[in-house]
Amino acid sequence: MVVSNLKTVPFTDELVRRQALSEYLRFVKIMYKAKYGKAFVVRDHHIKIAEALWNVLTGKCKRLIINIAPRYGKTELAVKMFIAFGLAINAAAKFIHLSYSDNLALDNSDAVNDYIKHEAYTRLFPHVKLGRKDSKGMWSTTEDGGVYATSTAGQVTGFGAGGRDQSQEDEDAILETFIRTLDKGGKHAANPATFPGIPDDLLHAFKTFYGAIIIDDPIKPEDAESEQIRTKINTRFDNTIRSRVNSKETPIIIIMQRTHPDDLTGHVMKTEPGQWVQVSIPACDEETQQVLDPTLHTYADFMKMKKRDPITYYRQYQQKDKTREGLLYRRFDTYKNIPPGASPVRALCDPKDKGTDYLADVFYRVIYIKGKPTYAYVVDLVYTQNPPEETEIEVARKVKHWRVQKHITEANNGGRYFSRNVKDMCARYKHHATEFIEYTQRKNKETRITTQAANVNNFFRFPEGWEDEHYEAYKSLEYFLAAGKNLHDDLQDALTAIYEREVIFSEDGVTQS
Repeated sequence: MVVSNLKTVPFTDELVRRQALSEYLRFVKIMYKAKYGKAFVVRDHHIKIAEALWNVLTGKCKRLIINIAPRYGKTELAVKMFIAFGLAINAAAKFIHLSYSDNLALDNSDAVNDYIKHEAYTRLFPHVKLGRKDSKGMWSTTEDGGVYATSTAGQVTGFGAGGRDQSQEDEDAILETFIRTLDKGGKHAANPATFPGIPDDLLHAFKTFYGAIIIDDPIKPEDAESEQIRTKINTRFDNTIRSRVNSKETPIIIIMQRTHPDDLTGHVMKTEPGQWVQVSIPACDEETQQVLDPTLHTYADFMKMKKRDPITYYRQYQQKDKTREGLLYRRFDTYKNIPPGASPVRALCDPKDKGTDYLADVFYRVIYIKGKPTYAYVVDLVYTQNPPEETEIEVARKVKHWRVQKHITEANNGGRYFSRNVKDMCARYKHHATEFIEYTQRKNKETRITTQAANVNNFFRFPEGWEDEHYEAYKSLEYFLAAGKNLHDDLQDALTAIYEREVIFSEDGVTQS
């Protein structure tokens, strides 16, 4: 039965129930239509995901990885609907659901709960009743099934996924009980194998499926560049999460976009070769120019993304474990708020040498720990190829706005004039609080940038969202090569100079804190 016929066939009709159980995507379409009042549009990638999940339900797959981009229905299919369907098969099934964010895991758990409370679900599967425990983090059924939801870094105690191993006699009894529940007239209870509309492999699932561990996006893409955070998540999976099963037969499902060669997908594929089934679904076929869902991204969208941010394109959308090998910097850390006790705003400018150069002026505040400069929080940037007459005005306005304590400029060919013009401009704005300093850099630029790269990476924090606000600067740092020809190194030079003056020179007492 298709979804469009639901208006004329009551949900209590045995035929609708059999249709919902006979194929996972039919269940999805029926429940989605009932809850949201519109059709669930099935695309090719939904079919691939549904087939992989069916293999989990029917015992053919115990370890599943689904790699697909965000916003393509992975959470709806592999978490919310899957748990609701699993409880329809067995109201005693126990699920552990994990995600990188506690709030996301709790919201998904709550969405499953809403499906089960929905009138359509209760009429189709009256044997699934919610128990006394009913919170986002943990809720149960009257058959002692249910869901435990938390973050991948949260506590997973006092709850196990799946059920104990069953004997053949137990499995037969479970199946017979389930058929009696669905078959009101008792026509098929004597011989469950003849129950119409139910595939043989799903009859097996009625006897053996007792829940799963489902991990949806175990790490944020921006955290994946941190070896410390990646290692923490991977180690937690090895030492804690995988042990929260009630049986060796309990499935584990990982659904995620690729974020790093050593993310959880890469980790388990490397440490447990041959044990995991991986379903990798790229969002764009460059040969045919076909995309998974043109309402989300067109081929032109992906080509723009590939040019602008190839790491994100290949990892998160093409599911390739693209390495950052060959690039000088890892992705810089970001911040929401600057901790108390930071220094006044300072700025360092690497002015243009010639027409194609960029002017890079970095405004920052320094945090000291135990009296030593430890982090620099970038509060603003000027990174432009505009002519000096425009840039002088922009920089002067920012100097006044941030009430800059010191503005330091490299006195190269035009640097001395630029600094003095900005100072004069600030005087016109009636701002006299800033000390303007000029310095001469005599050491080799490339050597300085390369040797201090790791220190610069660890020292600087950029504001959240800076990738969009200062895209040219972000791109310059993100794809700067460790070896080879880089078109511009002005921002890298400025950051290196800041680190040298604040950390290296200050240790010799040259720069005052």
